[in-house]
Amino acid sequence: MDFPRVIVNYKTYESGIAEGGIKLALIMQEKGRGYFGISPQVVDTSLIAKQVNIPVFSQHADPLDVDRATGWILPRTLARIGVYGVLLNHSEHPMPLGRIRDTINLSKQYGLKTLVCAESPSQAREIAKLGPDAVAVEPPELIGTKTSVSEAEPGVVTNTVKNIHDINPNILVFVGAGIHTKEDVAQALKLGAYGVLLASGVMKSDNVEKEIDDLAEGADSGLHK
Repeated sequence: MDFPRVIVNYKTYESGIAEGGIKLALIMQEKGRGYFGISPQVVDTSLIAKQVNIPVFSQHADPLDVDRATGWILPRTLARIGVYGVLLNHSEHPMPLGRIRDTINLSKQYGLKTLVCAESPSQAREIAKLGPDAVAVEPPELIGTKTSVSEAEPGVVTNTVKNIHDINPNILVFVGAGIHTKEDVAQALKLGAYGVLLASGVMKSDNVEKEIDDLAEGADSGLHK
């Protein structure tokens, strides 16, 4: 299964809970042209992963591999239930660098892909040194807005790509914050990003099928620049 180009973070939106989350995922599976992956709430991860064939990312994981860890989220458990990867260090759930490193290493042991968020190109560079599969740059001030980073701050994208690829050209670069149109997706890819990470553009949409189709079209456009 290829690393998805468009990853939708369900966060804790009502529209993504339980059966609603399955419905959204199935729309992306059908309409997304193979570009989409999702990151549902942790409590829904197993339920949704069993119902769809697109990549599912846990919204968090902890660097533990023990039998007594009440309340923690273990990579080995996520791997057992069919999760594709883990989303780490989102601005709403930040982690110290040492914990990010340990979680990346343990996740890899269990075959899980790792996508780590960064708030700036400089932080992205430091995270790249830890060896994740992908890094998503998301300026916090643009998260949840309708002003995309690829439009408002293209230098953030290009600088992140450079900083990360100076460390390891095989690490995939994602862009997040304010992404909601096909133009945002296309521009991010044209600036050198591998893909985009978004939430509200899909989760709060009044016409999810059209939104998914538009985002997929943007990926098509950006990849065939």
